[in-house]
Amino acid sequence: LSLGDQEEQLTALDRVRSWLLDQERRFTTKLWSTWLSQILAGVMDKFRDKDPIREKSLNIMSLLIQKHANGISDMLEIVFQRLLQCFRDNNDQLASNCLHQLVQHADPGRLLVVLVRLLSVVDSETSGPLLIKLLTELIKRLGTQALLETLPVYLPQLVEAFNNPDARLRRMVMLCFVEHYRILGNQMVPYLNALTKAQQKLLN
Repeated sequence: LSLGDQEEQLTALDRVRSWLLDQERRFTTKLWSTWLSQILAGVMDKFRDKDPIREKSLNIMSLLIQKHANGISDMLEIVFQRLLQCFRDNNDQLASNCLHQLVQHADPGRLLVVLVRLLSVVDSETSGPLLIKLLTELIKRLGTQALLETLPVYLPQLVEAFNNPDARLRRMVMLCFVEHYRILGNQMVPYLNALTKAQQKLLN
């Protein structure tokens, strides 16, 4: 995928996409394990290119996530990070869409671990609101017990983000707390003590 001029690279990406669609019905674990790392590495390498190469590579990643999310589970963290970096560098809507698709299709427990690590470096200018929005979507797929076990780990990051001067980020955090409360009910009340009285009123 890295060789040739732009036209040749676009042709190569089209062939990869066609091959993936053709193999969908004949998919086997052995086939996937043989080609997985090569396909992902080649596709993610193109995230740094300009459109239309980046656009085609993100479309292929979208296809991989929708059709073979379980196949990329072992590389979930690097896939997520590369997509997030693409979003940060280019404010790329396709990269954002791929991240939302990961939330919908990837293993929620594994993805939560990845998200929690990234919440420690939340920023308001680029990816912060997106990360909080992704977390809000992801917790809908978690069981109550799993959420209760994990919440104390990332609660300090949420509280810190709720105090951020950026209004857009604070709104995303507020909606995230609301979704936690919707899922957990009164079990969420003790965790709200970390918020100010004014912040607690916003959640009512």
